[in-house]
Amino acid sequence: MTYLVLKAAISGIVIMLVSEAARYKPAVGGLIASLPIISVLAAIWLWRDTGDAQRIALLLESTFWFVLPSLPMFLAVPVMLRQGFNFWLCLVLGCLLKWSFMHSLCGYCRSSGSISETKTDTMLCLTPYTFLSIAISMDRRRGDTPAHAG
Repeated sequence: MTYLVLKAAISGIVIMLVSEAARYKPAVGGLIASLPIISVLAAIWLWRDTGDAQRIALLLESTFWFVLPSLPMFLAVPVMLRQGFNFWLCLVLGCLLKWSFMHSLCGYCRSSGSISETKTDTMLCLTPYTFLSIAISMDRRRGDTPAHAG
């Protein structure tokens, strides 16, 4: 149990560092966030837990393929925010954009035979809801109303 708490604490500290750095210098927060810190920590934890090099290789390879369809989101959300759109709407639209790119990538991989249909179906089911459910639950816990959410 102590090990799980340690993993959660270290991972949480990384996220806290990104958000605190971004409060003062958004570019520094972006730089830290762009580093593959979470992927490296996940590989370290997985190595310590399993010692399975093949599993770590699959984790890192999967991370690469999940990052590619995320990239347009990091351009579209700032553009929408600068145009005055509501933050939560931008986040939802950005996630839907990521999902649509993920859907296209999975379709291509499925048709080329490079990824199995089962694997792409799993990727498509998990992707669109991850950030959305977190954002919505955080919004509800804080008691934000649409007037405060922007």
